[in-house]
Amino acid sequence: MKTTKETDKYLESISPEDLNKYLTGDYMNRYKDISDYLNQYMASHSLETSDVIKRSRLDRFYANQILNGTKKNPGRDKLIPLCLSMGMDLEETNRALKISKAGTLYSKDKRDAVIIMCINRKIFDVLKVNELLYENGLEPLAI
Repeated sequence: MKTTKETDKYLESISPEDLNKYLTGDYMNRYKDISDYLNQYMASHSLETSDVIKRSRLDRFYANQILNGTKKNPGRDKLIPLCLSMGMDLEETNRALKISKAGTLYSKDKRDAVIIMCINRKIFDVLKVNELLYENGLEPLAI
């Protein structure tokens, strides 16, 4: 899979004639929905669903709805704990948020900045992330 930087560079040189080929190609349609992305990620990283759900601290029923595709566009506060519990880096987390239409993490937003720092420092424990958010006067993830 190409990184965002690689695709950005490709789009700098693409002609208008080739744009349609890019937009309808495999890259843009790689994942049907958020459950497809998360399940492919778990499979490629040999992650067990039960372990991911447990580490996410989400309600088991709700997390399963996200993973089985019943819940199509979960909110950020439900998706971020799943991404953390899978050990996703910032690019992978933002890809999940984008696929789910939940809005990517933005470094100029204080709450998002704390979450980004946690991801970059590999602090994937949802309770620790919430503790850091709370200590900084910010709303914890609603798990």
